[in-house]
Amino acid sequence: MTKTIFITGGAGAIGSATCRRFAKAGYTVAVAYLNAAERAKADEVVVSLDGTGHIAVECNIDSTESIKSARDTIESKFGTLTVLFNNAGWTKFIPPRDLQGIDDDLIDGLLRTHIKGYFVCVRELEDILEEGGCIINTSSIAGEIGNGSNIIYSAAKGAVDIMTRALARALAPKLRVIAISPGMIDTGIVKNIDTSWRDRQEAETPMKRLATVEELAETVYGCVEHMPFTTGRTIHVDGGRPYDALD
Repeated sequence: MTKTIFITGGAGAIGSATCRRFAKAGYTVAVAYLNAAERAKADEVVVSLDGTGHIAVECNIDSTESIKSARDTIESKFGTLTVLFNNAGWTKFIPPRDLQGIDDDLIDGLLRTHIKGYFVCVRELEDILEEGGCIINTSSIAGEIGNGSNIIYSAAKGAVDIMTRALARALAPKLRVIAISPGMIDTGIVKNIDTSWRDRQEAETPMKRLATVEELAETVYGCVEHMPFTTGRTIHVDGGRPYDALD
């Protein structure tokens, strides 16, 4: 039976790399995109993938109805899912002391996406996930160290870690639930940050470089395919970064 994976934020840097890794391994991939304006990016990812049968699926994880619609599309096309990768997300850089810079809309948006959105995806797709399937949630070391793009983002990712543990208990033994916790990833956004700051982050990482999106994708694949007795855990992909390295 063909293995299948649904990747939210599938057209982004981490999402598209993960789409490629799973397609290369023979999975059929459903690439989620946010809205009609993002459809072209998702279509480009689909066309680039090894194998056949891949699809682009609109899924705004801020909307329960959009998630339900995506679920129906996936069931219609695939029948069942092997893996759900909760990867969609966003943030905004706000200095830690700038509490007024974190307004109510930013708070509501971050919590709605990273907590409610992830949970609703699990709730609505659980019934089409196969016995022995896996759910992967994207967390961040910010959720553990309290030092990231902004305070509420850090809090939201901390909640993702706890939610992962709780879901693992609730859904065992049918499904495994694992969080991956990246440090700084060498994406286009990071490349555009102040060069001296970025270089310092790289220098303070014991591995002396930042992670690549391909390494994140490989970690997701490894969690699914090579860690059959691991659930409810958060796997760090941070190069051994010390806790004060984000200052």
